[in-house]
Amino acid sequence: MGPRKFTTLSTDLKGELPKASFDDTINTETVAGQCVGYLSDLRLDHVLADSLWKDNVCLTGSSRTFHTSKAIVTAWKELEHERSPTDFQPNLSTAHVFRLGPKPAWVTVGFTFRTTASPKCQCSGSLNAVPDSEGRWKIFSLTTILESIEGYTNPDTPPEAPAKKVTDGVLDCLVVGAGAAGLGLGGRLQSLGLRYLVVDKQDEIGDNWAKRYDSAKLHLSNSYSDLPYERFLDYSKYYPTKNDLVRAYRSFAKRWNMNTRMSTAVEAATWDAANKAWTVTVRTAGRVEDLKARHLVMATGGGNDKAYIPELADRDKYKGIVTHMVNWRNAEAFRGKRGIIVGCGNSAFDMMEDMVKAGLSSVTMIQRATTRVCATEHFMALTDPMYNQHSDLGVADRMFMTGPYQHGRLMIIEMVKHFIAQEPGRYDKLRAAGFLADQDPDIMAGPMERFGGHYLDIGQTKFIEDGRVKVKSGSAPAAYTEKGLRLENGDEVEADVIAFATGFMCSMKQSTTEIVGKEIGDQLEDFWGFDPEGEVLGLAKPLGHPHIWYFGGGTAQARFTSRFLAMQILAEVEGIPFKPYTRRFD
Repeated sequence: MGPRKFTTLSTDLKGELPKASFDDTINTETVAGQCVGYLSDLRLDHVLADSLWKDNVCLTGSSRTFHTSKAIVTAWKELEHERSPTDFQPNLSTAHVFRLGPKPAWVTVGFTFRTTASPKCQCSGSLNAVPDSEGRWKIFSLTTILESIEGYTNPDTPPEAPAKKVTDGVLDCLVVGAGAAGLGLGGRLQSLGLRYLVVDKQDEIGDNWAKRYDSAKLHLSNSYSDLPYERFLDYSKYYPTKNDLVRAYRSFAKRWNMNTRMSTAVEAATWDAANKAWTVTVRTAGRVEDLKARHLVMATGGGNDKAYIPELADRDKYKGIVTHMVNWRNAEAFRGKRGIIVGCGNSAFDMMEDMVKAGLSSVTMIQRATTRVCATEHFMALTDPMYNQHSDLGVADRMFMTGPYQHGRLMIIEMVKHFIAQEPGRYDKLRAAGFLADQDPDIMAGPMERFGGHYLDIGQTKFIEDGRVKVKSGSAPAAYTEKGLRLENGDEVEADVIAFATGFMCSMKQSTTEIVGKEIGDQLEDFWGFDPEGEVLGLAKPLGHPHIWYFGGGTAQARFTSRFLAMQILAEVEGIPFKPYTRRFD
């Protein structure tokens, strides 16, 4: 079985940015106060026809995005009855004119409110507004955010250490996976005073990075990639290496004296409907034990635990070395030999650089199809103003991650178009060397649509441009030969080592089904990719069966989204659960 097929693309999502004209000397506080006031009695004439509203749990009990004024107002009215939002207060100090380019685009403002129906919540939000053709100010983008549940700690509050030790009884939550997602969630659960345990099959915290290839690193900044509460990464460098991440994860767990158990594999989980709890069979260092937990969270990344190597004909003919990125360490043993890299994502370029620096006699990258390439400077320009050594990551996350995805996507596209236009020949040499580079300004499409399929260029394209690495593009490997690979177009490439940087199977649903069984597994949603609303499938939301959750994604997304999952679990444990709003609109 190959990688999962993702069906909803960014280009399928609905909603456009408005084209409005207004004087940028407008009194933004007046506009902000007027538009926030609409929310107390929202009507169709308060909202542009082509608008989006993104709710982060506080009203819908999940993550939902609504498109069109009719859908927004209908859902708002129904949820107003269910959740009783009140006391909408604009934060007038945040009101300002937003520019997308040289001209004013819209007025934006933040606000606070609360809900008085159970669970009672403290909430925040933001809105963007423009004047219509008759000069009446209307909302076109609305965001609402759960901040805390009344009477309980805000999950952004650093945990009290040590964690509550759990020696018997029923856990409130068992978290499977001690990577960035599982540790971040554990920290949030600890902050809320819940009884939890994080387990992982690895021997030590951080081994999910420690066991990767030597040059492994994130192609994103330290600030963007750090953990909740405090700064744990090394800010003397911009890109965190695998060793930086290992140290950070271990420091995080130690700092809060978290409840973790390593060398622990989850073998099975059964659901007790009468008691609303899971019995989870785990094996720790050969000892089998059953744990009881109200909630089970699968925080195992994207289900990325099964390497994907294409099945090619005539494997027995090739006598050289075949490996996959999961087993790659470095290229030192191949000095003077010929190497092939199959793939062209971030890891492929890391491994390609390894081969060049180790002194292989030849290195060839095989590129099946066009690759989205984003210059790291462009991503820096988008994120560094919000994510830097001095910024509040919680504020940055609310700015970058809580709004309607489609609106954020369209804004990024406009900005990246401008960056690309400033250096139109940026990748001419790369293309001339045979690499099929697509500078699509929709730079979030790859990671969000299908968890990859892109390259964030941190300077490694130079190895192709200067000829140290050859490229065979536009044709996939078809079969092994005695000396290397034959491509579908008939070309042959000789090599002593073939390294597949072709990713993983990426099916959280499948790996979870192996634990909970087919009957429950068939009820579960998939993980990752978009639903038609532009929401990430399965991320920290009800899955179709009670008390089981998926959690993962990129480090930044996991850091922030952990707060919402922790509060959903808290609410259920305390007997005041959120009721997910399930109505869908065409």
